Amino acid sequence: MSKNNVVKFPDIKINKHQSARNELLAAAQDAEDYVQFMTDVIIEQMVIDGYNMEDTKLIDDLTVTINMLCGAICRVDGIPHFTHDILDAMHGELQKLLDEEDNEMNDNAFIAKLIEDEWGDDDDEQ
Repeated sequence: MSKNNVVKFPDIKINKHQSARNELLAAAQDAEDYVQFMTDVIIEQMVIDGYNMEDTKLIDDLTVTINMLCGAICRVDGIPHFTHDILDAMHGELQKLLDEEDNEMNDNAFIAKLIEDEWGDDDDEQ
């Protein structure tokens, strides 16, 4: 067959937006596959440790946790995920709780120091 008999098709234009979308979808699928692998490992260990994997509250909690984990991984990879706003809000609330706990611990340590300074250690008198 000669070159003259070859039918040339028109050049196919690549849609840049579609290519970017396909890359994003592929990256999101990779993140989901990664999280699914980790989920399988976690559940396997929980079964070994004797957890009842038919407990609906446990399953609900794990579902939330796994989605949050997927959101965190997607954020690092620059992939939008519906949990990002929830993660930000939860982080803010958690930080408030931790700060309150730190303040309480500092207050308790301060009070313990005052008591020790005021009344001393009973073991020293024996």
